[in-house]
Amino acid sequence: ASDATAQDGPVPPLQAHRAIYDLELKQASERSGIDAIYGRMVYEFTGAACKGYTTRFRFATRINTGDEVRMSDQRLTSFEDAKTGVFRFDNQSFTDETLDKQVKGEATIKPGGVTVTLDGENARSVELPESVFPTMHMQEVIANALGGKALFDTRVFEGSEDGDKSLLVTTIIGKPKTDADNGADSDGKAAAALSAKPWWPVTASYFNEGA
Repeated sequence: ASDATAQDGPVPPLQAHRAIYDLELKQASERSGIDAIYGRMVYEFTGAACKGYTTRFRFATRINTGDEVRMSDQRLTSFEDAKTGVFRFDNQSFTDETLDKQVKGEATIKPGGVTVTLDGENARSVELPESVFPTMHMQEVIANALGGKALFDTRVFEGSEDGDKSLLVTTIIGKPKTDADNGADSDGKAAAALSAKPWWPVTASYFNEGA
């Protein structure tokens, strides 16, 4: 099967991609106690609608306080299968190469809500309200952008923090643009096959329940 046959509606096939960002602290106040921060963020998205999507994310930083250098490393891996309504996630946080925290489990969409089963030391099961998973939300964003809808709300479960709650997400979609709107330095130039296609600026705001 292919994305073109497996997906319903106007959403085109999602493309596998990898993005790398090098980060550097621009400035910090004297009270912060931080002299410099350097880091790298890597996002990788692979898969297809007929077999599920895998996302890998890593965010590593070196924090220099003047007296010491501290390493922080966040690693997130998830697999999402919209056909079966299953989302598996493994989130790890390291400090100086020592594992501080791991949240691992599986979420399943069921009538009326989402059931989350957490593994490890805090193994338990949690029932949550109706929610979508991250790739499903991405497809909703694309569908609304193509349909000309600028604002929508939804509830998203992505296994973040302690993996036991979903978040309320407000998504704002700007007017469509093309690569030419950004000039010769646009990131789109690095992906010639996509550079002529329209894109939309998107802002997504995440809120806790009752916030």
